[in-house]
Amino acid sequence: MFFLFINFSFFNSFLTTRIEKPAERIHFLEYGILGVLIFKATGKGTKQNIFAIILLVIIAVIDELIQYVLPNRVGDIRDIVMNITGGTIGLWLGKSWYQS
Repeated sequence: MFFLFINFSFFNSFLTTRIEKPAERIHFLEYGILGVLIFKATGKGTKQNIFAIILLVIIAVIDELIQYVLPNRVGDIRDIVMNITGGTIGLWLGKSWYQS
C-alpha cells in the first residue's frame, strides 16, 4: 500500500508542475478530504469501496464539466485525473485509518 501511495504522489507532482494556476493544485487536497468523507459515509465492504470510487469519479467529472461551461473557468482532463488521484488517496487513507 505504501508503494501505491508513493506512485500516486509522484504522479500528482508530475501533474501539478504542469498546471499554470497554483490555485488548481489545492483541488488535490480537497478531493483527498472528500475521499476520506466518502469512505466514512459508504462503509467498509468491497461493494461500498467500488461505489465510493464511482461516486468520486462522477463528482470529479461533473466539477470539471461545470468549469468547462463557465466563461471565466477552464475545464481540463488533467484536472479530472488530479482530482481522482487525490480522492483515491483520500479513500485509501480513510480505509487505513478507520479499518485499523
